[in-house]
Amino acid sequence: MSQALAHIGFMTTLLESLATSIGAGMLLGGFAFGAAGFLRGRARQDLEKRALTDGYLGGMVAAGLLILDLVMRYIV
Repeated sequence: MSQALAHIGFMTTLLESLATSIGAGMLLGGFAFGAAGFLRGRARQDLEKRALTDGYLGGMVAAGLLILDLVMRYIV
């Protein structure tokens, strides 16, 4: 009985992949945009103001890449 409850279907796998991609994208995107701003000499206050937006942007890019990967793998 417990194995039936632990069964992972397509939607659960897709949700898990999406969450992983978004999390990694937020982390890596926030770091990449922050490091680029730091290397350009932006002020600390400006970097801190943009941190949340940069993280969200990184998450959206990663989710888009996941969708592209899924399309290329299963549709094309």
